[in-house]
Amino acid sequence: MYNKAILFGLVALFHSMVVPTSSALAGHRNLDGDMADQLAQVESGELKTARVEWWGVNSTNATEILQNAINSKASTIIIGKAGSPWITEPLFLRSNLEIVFEDGAVLKARIGSYQGHDDNVFYAECCSNITIRGSGTIVMNKADYQNPKKYKRAEWRDAIDLRACDTVTIKGLKIVGTGGDGIYLGAKPVGLENGWPVHGKNIVIDSCHISQAHRNAISVIAVENLRISNCELVNTSGVSPQAGIDFEPNFANEPLANCLVENCMINGNESYGVLMAAWNISGVAKPIDIVVKDCEIKGNGRNIVLIKGNKEEVVANPSTGMIKFDRCQIGESGVRSLEFRDIYTDGYQVVFQDCRIVDPVVNNPKFSPILMDISKTMTKNIGGCITFTNTCLADPQNRELVQEVSRAEGDVAYDRMNGTLIYNGEAINMADYAYPKDQ
Repeated sequence: MYNKAILFGLVALFHSMVVPTSSALAGHRNLDGDMADQLAQVESGELKTARVEWWGVNSTNATEILQNAINSKASTIIIGKAGSPWITEPLFLRSNLEIVFEDGAVLKARIGSYQGHDDNVFYAECCSNITIRGSGTIVMNKADYQNPKKYKRAEWRDAIDLRACDTVTIKGLKIVGTGGDGIYLGAKPVGLENGWPVHGKNIVIDSCHISQAHRNAISVIAVENLRISNCELVNTSGVSPQAGIDFEPNFANEPLANCLVENCMINGNESYGVLMAAWNISGVAKPIDIVVKDCEIKGNGRNIVLIKGNKEEVVANPSTGMIKFDRCQIGESGVRSLEFRDIYTDGYQVVFQDCRIVDPVVNNPKFSPILMDISKTMTKNIGGCITFTNTCLADPQNRELVQEVSRAEGDVAYDRMNGTLIYNGEAINMADYAYPKDQ
């Protein structure tokens, strides 16, 4: 992380020094007099919207052209549809920037580049007021990154990596074949602000299609005020976690506050649809506030997996708040539909409201649709934080509803779940439901 922060500063400084003057631009390849005049107006601040091709065209490596456009004084940069993709190495964003992809425009990671284990197509740190939008595509070379003869193995070659950025909109993009995440939302690598990590705020991801990511379609590490709407997060595979969305803070005080995922399709991801991996977040953070609403979560290895950390300091002071699934369609998983790991009774609450779960475990008839998994070191009672309201589960195999797998060495009791779950048409009071262990 530290190397990336230093690199970001050096590259941004270098490119800010090499933005060509109007006299130099007159001799730039593929630049006519009109373009030179337009760029002179950009440089003077008179013209606020510019096209990347004003800085030139290079069909094999357009990195310098693209970075010069980003570093210019234009507030809006248009990436046009060219005869071939814009080939690029890592690019570094700045504040107060709008990047617009014209319909059909393609930005493609340069083959052989991205040798750094966390090189990204777009990277921004502690920036504000950024928009990346349009009907364009960002393409990376996933198969190459997975080939150890070509690349050192890594999981962080993202399409868009935002660290501690404020007020960002990403809309309409197609992101394919990343070497890490499609989009990563994290904190600043170093530094605190009033005792808190400097984290992302006010992020909107709308109408994006993210497929074939190597790690996760979207990783949410530390953010406040997040809305992910109308997105397709599909077919992730490569390296763990392999999720559609992974909520996973790195440190105890990183927030997941006011997060809404709505009207999204989260399908076909190798390991998880929605993963809440609260290994590290504790009660010193702001209360968890996540709502997943009107989403289709189907065909993933495990559709929904929720974890509370079993570290001693996390168990002693667990994160509070709630994660709620509202009006979601869930089913056709390979391994589990709902999996709860170390979901001890105190700490954040879990609510399923008005959800429909169908064909919960397609390929494993011996597995129950719901798993309660208890780790070896767990010391707290399990389960009382889960509530079902007006939720139905239809299972043609008519097997045991819940399975417990416990490896706890201490005396850990099971606190029953709450509410009523309609299982194959029968209303089951989850507070009374008993089930066999270790099937």
